[in-house]
Amino acid sequence: MWKTVLLSVCLACWGPLPLDQQVRSRALIVQGSLLTIDAAKPRPPLAEDDYFGFVIADRERFDRATLRIDAVLKTPDARITAGSTVILVMPAADRRYGLSTDVIFPAGSSGIWMLNQGPQGWVASRPSDLRGLDHLDVIRSHIAEQR
Repeated sequence: MWKTVLLSVCLACWGPLPLDQQVRSRALIVQGSLLTIDAAKPRPPLAEDDYFGFVIADRERFDRATLRIDAVLKTPDARITAGSTVILVMPAADRRYGLSTDVIFPAGSSGIWMLNQGPQGWVASRPSDLRGLDHLDVIRSHIAEQR
């Protein structure tokens, strides 16, 4: 019973983050599309009742998506250019116990990506790190204000 209670009360609360702060706090901002997603390796076998073992094993598994860049708005790396690709790392989609804080996008997702560098690739930390193209002019103006 405690497992059900634990899972039901641990919900993410994405507080409002003004767009200018979001733009300021992201190292890479690009326009692009997710081309492919390479699924994480299968989870190691664990006892069916080893709840914490599953959670720990699953938290260390990541899908790797290829993000095609159509336009670069902000980058810390001159090698990241329009036409190139970067790796976007997301929690493995087939995890047994997902967390409400997981940020996962399907292949084909496109728009303005606002990412930070993680240990295994670029990461999105909020669902709003992918914005529609209708935000493009506002994001560009926030980037210009930072310079």
